[in-house]
Amino acid sequence: MIANTLPPCRRLALGLALLVGLSACATGGGPGERPRVSASDGPVATGPTEDDIRRDSDAITARRQEAARRVPAPPPPVADDMADLNPAAVTALLGEPSFVRRDPPAEIWQYRPKGCVLDLFLYPQGAGGDLRVRHVAARVAGGGKVSVATCAARVINAEAQQG
Repeated sequence: MIANTLPPCRRLALGLALLVGLSACATGGGPGERPRVSASDGPVATGPTEDDIRRDSDAITARRQEAARRVPAPPPPVADDMADLNPAAVTALLGEPSFVRRDPPAEIWQYRPKGCVLDLFLYPQGAGGDLRVRHVAARVAGGGKVSVATCAARVINAEAQQG
């Protein structure tokens, strides 16, 4: 036996270790067993209630909405931002035009949000190339001035409300 070959102080240490280990097993709580709890042990921790979860969920939603409000909207495009865009890029940015006039080799795309008219003039890039925006103009429908950025923002806002 191994215990007979050990010096007495090591046998004592081994014996104490075995006693501590066995006493831990005697308190229950083996694999798959639930610990025994009595009322004298104090309050028992439980998981969150449905109200806790709902309250936390509402708080998270409110924080996300607040963060979204703090993110500034990108500035509306100006004429330089739209220069050289192809028809697909224009449609992705502004949506479908209200009116298209084909005057070969050019096309004029017109957007008519409330309060202004935005005209985009598309010409082929090189001989027989794809159409590209070469000029952008904005005006008030009844006459007057409005910036391209202001009118483009109205187009984008109108598109967002419809989409």
